[in-house]
Amino acid sequence: MPPALIGTYNPPGWKIGERVFCRVRDKWCKVTSLSDAPVSWTRGQPLKQRGGVGLVVNATLERAIHTESAEALCYHFGVHSGVVWRWRKAFGIEHYGTPGSEALQDEASAKASRTSADLPSSWTLDIHSSAVTANRRRHWDLSIQFDV
Repeated sequence: MPPALIGTYNPPGWKIGERVFCRVRDKWCKVTSLSDAPVSWTRGQPLKQRGGVGLVVNATLERAIHTESAEALCYHFGVHSGVVWRWRKAFGIEHYGTPGSEALQDEASAKASRTSADLPSSWTLDIHSSAVTANRRRHWDLSIQFDV
């Protein structure tokens, strides 16, 4: 199940061919298309540059970058985790530095603690000791086979 967005983000009403400023690239870009993602966003290419088409980061998308988890940004805006990492680096955001990331981390921790609470207290010790015993037997058997 995809992570829910905390906020609502409406794409800018820019037209293809329009010149707009990207806050991450710190450059003027030409709008080339819209992304094909659950939240369709404007894609642009820096002026006087070949290639490099990507989402144009305006104030609204910057707010999403500061608020949402990386997983939510990847899913809803259709970008790779490396792109989210570069955006966060550009804005000086730490690893779990957004409310969305903190909420996801808290949810995962709560789920893990519920799962471990359901296990018998001796479960991990039993598995560990049986694995160690099996390894010792295997090594003992090998040393007997190759004893000269």
